[in-house]
Order: sequence, then C-alpha cells, then structure tokens
Amino acid sequence: MSITRVGVGFAIPSDVVRYVVGQILHYGTVRRPWLGITVRSAEQGSMGLFVVAVSARGPAAKAGVQAGDFLTTINGQRLYTASQLAQILAKSPISGRLVMTVVRGSSLLTLVARLEVAPTPVESRPAANPPRPVPAADLGKVYTRGAG
Repeated sequence: MSITRVGVGFAIPSDVVRYVVGQILHYGTVRRPWLGITVRSAEQGSMGLFVVAVSARGPAAKAGVQAGDFLTTINGQRLYTASQLAQILAKSPISGRLVMTVVRGSSLLTLVARLEVAPTPVESRPAANPPRPVPAADLGKVYTRGAG
C-alpha cells in the first residue's frame, strides 16, 4: 500500500492581510462595510442586480432602496454580478458614500447611501447569561426530576 500526500496551498493577497491586521489591531475585530441588501444577478451576461430584500434599518433602506428594485450602477460602475457588488463594498470605506442607479417600475432613480459597519451576527454575540461550567465531580451524572 502506498500513500500519496498532496499539498494544498492558498494565498491571501497582501492588501487583504494588511486590512484585516490593521482592523484587528485598531478595533479588536474586523469591521466591514454594510449596505443592507440581498441581491440576485440578472440573466447571465445581462447588466444589473435584482434587489431581493432590504434590511429595515440598513443604509440601503435609509437611501430609499426597495425590494423589487433593479440596481444597475454604483458610483458609475455598471453591475453584472452579486460578487462584483461584494468586491465594490469590500473596497469601500465604512461611512463611504455610494451613488446608486436603480430602476423601479418605469422610473430611473439615483439614490445615495452611506455605508455602515456590518452588524455582528447573532450567533457570534456573547450570550446574555452564559452557561456556568459544570464541576468536574458532576460530569457524567444523570439527574431526574422527582414526580409530584
């Protein structure tokens, strides 16, 4: 029997490392810009993103974006994919201004949003009443409630 080992490697771009390390050193966490929308790409090769959902108190909602809008440009850059939007957001500063062109029905709208810090996911927040550690002497014991 022979064993073959295959090395798997990956690289993280140095600008990403610099950004993340700087955020951790300055804030103790990585802060990311947030627009507050969920989008779906249009047909392959077509320009624009369909806005599926808008976070109620997010920057996009404050700017007037609505579910059902069709987002075509941000800061003059045409949008083709959701990943392209994610890249634009990742490179934008928190509190940065985004000028968006949106199609709503038969109207072409220009909306301006100011990015905010992405909210912390609920599951990563510390519990209000964290569970107490179980004493070593109680590990493995089974407790039952008495009847009555």
